[in-house]
Amino acid sequence: MFTKLVKTRPPANPLSSKTTTFAIFIGLALCSSAGWALDSDSAQPINLEADRAELDDQKGISTYSGRVTLTQGTLELKGDKLIIRSVNGEPQLITTIGKPGKFKQRPQDKPDDVIATATTIKYDVAQEKIILDGNALLIQGNQRFSGAHISYDMLTDKVKALGSVGGESGGRVHMTLPGRQ
Repeated sequence: MFTKLVKTRPPANPLSSKTTTFAIFIGLALCSSAGWALDSDSAQPINLEADRAELDDQKGISTYSGRVTLTQGTLELKGDKLIIRSVNGEPQLITTIGKPGKFKQRPQDKPDDVIATATTIKYDVAQEKIILDGNALLIQGNQRFSGAHISYDMLTDKVKALGSVGGESGGRVHMTLPGRQ
């Protein structure tokens, strides 16, 4: 099993070319498959910063930890930890964990960014869905959803929210929708 640990701080220790190539591939696959994102995102450079990076090619898992930031065009993911699961070299699921983790991207033909925060954010690349767990908040323009769990299907522009999960009681979903203009 091939596992590689790369320290990315201080700047004097650059990422290996294999790690850099893998990070670039991840970002390109993320944005090129996301038809809802700005077309220009996939052409933008990918910047990934973390205190540590661990890559396991055989398992298809890369883990970045310590003030992680991934940006490409309008896409921005931030958290304490970022885990990318790939199948046959293609990213399938990106999990951001933080207090809170953050997701931001501008959809094509929309004036406002989609902004999401939660303790755990799962970005299903193939299905183009975001799943938010733990103090979940989803904002686009003047629409706002909050609850314990939120799923957002970016292709169909559908939101599902739960006030509580797994037997918890008393949780509520909160929504703010725009009034007539």
